[in-house]
Amino acid sequence: MLPIIIFILALYAIPKAEIQVEVPKITAPPPDNRIQKLTTYLQKKNSPMATEAAGIIQASDESGIDYKLLTGIAKAESGFERAGNTKDNNAWGFGCSGQSPCEHFTSFSDGARTVAATLRHHRAYREFQTTGRLEDISKRYLSGNKERWEATIREVMEELK
Repeated sequence: MLPIIIFILALYAIPKAEIQVEVPKITAPPPDNRIQKLTTYLQKKNSPMATEAAGIIQASDESGIDYKLLTGIAKAESGFERAGNTKDNNAWGFGCSGQSPCEHFTSFSDGARTVAATLRHHRAYREFQTTGRLEDISKRYLSGNKERWEATIREVMEELK
């Protein structure tokens, strides 16, 4: 019995190696509050677009076009669809040449998808991606008052930061 006791005491006398395992911290991504932010912003502007903020964000995500830029264009072109024909869901002035009626969309989400997809492949947007200058879009995309258009978009983008 003495050998068993010595064996047990020997086990406790042997220094135990401590194993340290580094557990990576897992943090949840920050909540995506863009939909609520855009909805609230458009509601404050009395825009009918507010009900489709989620669709505008989705169009932005699908195309890679910043939703703040899409929203800024909507203000510059139509005052957030409060000016002109407010039944065409075309807050972006898409296809409005002055000589023919503007493009009609089934919803603001549909309009945002079309505008974003078109802009994404437009040479002017590719230049804008490189320089970050709205002038690169306006000089090829717009025939009206470029300075006012750019200032309006900058203002909206700043307000939505």
